[in-house]
Amino acid sequence: MNSYLVYFEVFANPYFEITINSVKISSIEVDITGSVIFQFLILENSKFQQTKNHNQKVSSKSKYNNTLNNNDQVADESLTAFNDLKLGKKYKFIIYTLNDAKTEIVVDETSTDGDYDSFLEKLPENECKYAVYDFEYEIGGGEGKRSKIVFFTWSPDTAPVRAKMVYASSKDSLRRALNGVAADIQGTDFSEVAYESVLERVSRGAGSH
Repeated sequence: MNSYLVYFEVFANPYFEITINSVKISSIEVDITGSVIFQFLILENSKFQQTKNHNQKVSSKSKYNNTLNNNDQVADESLTAFNDLKLGKKYKFIIYTLNDAKTEIVVDETSTDGDYDSFLEKLPENECKYAVYDFEYEIGGGEGKRSKIVFFTWSPDTAPVRAKMVYASSKDSLRRALNGVAADIQGTDFSEVAYESVLERVSRGAGSH
């Protein structure tokens, strides 16, 4: 038995019922946006049976292991900005976000500021973001400096639950598109993205090359 995240949109009354393997989940109340994300246990290969309640129009967008559709795209500008950072050293970091329709990952902001604290200031306390950072650090033995590209998934504990689930589900679309990332950081609070925490991660391994 596995746990799956399932996403539903409701276009009318915020109450509907779903039958899964003859087990009915009914009267599920959604938020003001008309959507609900919830988690439950289902058997492998089980079928979803949608039941309309009081003739309400319900659209189901269920997808195993993901809360977004496959048509989510990484915008061309997102890949261009990444290559400018990786190959041209044009930027120190890039902040990515989902567009308003939650169908495309776009560039939110770029920066040439080399101060790591400036990067942290761009991570909002209550919103999810993605980021890449050209992380430069000293290595021991007088061997000089190294740099590695770090991918951040910023999902603070105080962000809305729906946003955290959506960003978690769409992360792979962006991550797979960015070739050359050396380390991944999942941040739920600022201690997890602090310079020392990231340094420990990227400098792991012999030589840190």
